[in-house]
Amino acid sequence: MISDISRQLESYLDQCALYGTGGSGNQPLGLTGIAGVNQGVAITPTDLLGSFCAVEQLIEGANVSMDFYGVLVSPATKKKLRTTPSFTGGSITAWGELRNPQSSPEIVDGKCFCGAWNNMTFCVWGRGIEILVDPFSLADSNQVKLKSALFADVGVRYPNAFAVTAAV
Repeated sequence: MISDISRQLESYLDQCALYGTGGSGNQPLGLTGIAGVNQGVAITPTDLLGSFCAVEQLIEGANVSMDFYGVLVSPATKKKLRTTPSFTGGSITAWGELRNPQSSPEIVDGKCFCGAWNNMTFCVWGRGIEILVDPFSLADSNQVKLKSALFADVGVRYPNAFAVTAAV
């Protein structure tokens, strides 16, 4: 049970790092809302590899180390990139040509997140995941109520080290 709760909260934290709105929702501000992150970078469907190379060049032009550069996409986008040749008549796919590509079910749209990921930091306060056991509020029905919390934040050291593409 603890591992299931941990996995769900970790998944939520990953989603917040990408899409978090910050502010009143007690949610970290994600890459889609951070000033200075390249937003809506165009991806040309007929030249997927060239488009991703242009995004990589944009980030590299910001003078950041590219040692931890990677591309994060949805599973549907991964499928599209794995079935699209990197050039007409070629047998190598666009996915195979990308630098450190990864897919994540946390991406809820066709956007792709590219960046030098060593410029993102996750901070966790307290003991990590906390579980509150309430044996009283549902005692009449012989149930126990559990609440869990993860006190965390996401920081981006250098926003120009990231880009969020338009939907692919």
